[in-house]
Amino acid sequence: ALARQGATLYNAWCAGCHQTDGGGAEGVAPPLSRSEWVAGSPERLVRIVLHGLVGPIQVRGHDWNLYMPGFGAAGAVSDSQIAAVLTFVRRAWGNRAPPVDPEFVARERTAIAGRTLPWTADELAGDPPAADSATLIKPDIDGQFNLRARDAQLVAHQLRYHPNLDLLGP
Repeated sequence: ALARQGATLYNAWCAGCHQTDGGGAEGVAPPLSRSEWVAGSPERLVRIVLHGLVGPIQVRGHDWNLYMPGFGAAGAVSDSQIAAVLTFVRRAWGNRAPPVDPEFVARERTAIAGRTLPWTADELAGDPPAADSATLIKPDIDGQFNLRARDAQLVAHQLRYHPNLDLLGP
């Protein structure tokens, strides 16, 4: 039942980028079918759905460098809905990973409640940040911030402002 509900939600939320067959689309989104990311840690998938993913990632031997927005951090998407979508994805198109329980999603949501930024593949793989990694730049009292070039790292071919997400990203 959870996977059936997930199929409906997947078609509404995810298929536009990842395609109805889970095959992904060049320059848009990587494949989910037979993906090592889908078959791997359910924690990673929950974190991606909640907060998004930005920067380079390798899926099925192919390099991708895109931005996926998060859907669930603001609470508009329920733990049951996230569990349903992930259960569907982990069971569709030849994937054979175990289902994801809504209580598991709830625990993950609580564990990362302070997170505001999208994840990177390195963070999700458990790699510690590089010693020279940039620190979070906070806005001043007027809501403005300055990003010095020496503090920046480009993770895409070009960046643009996404006003609907209030995010500077690929």
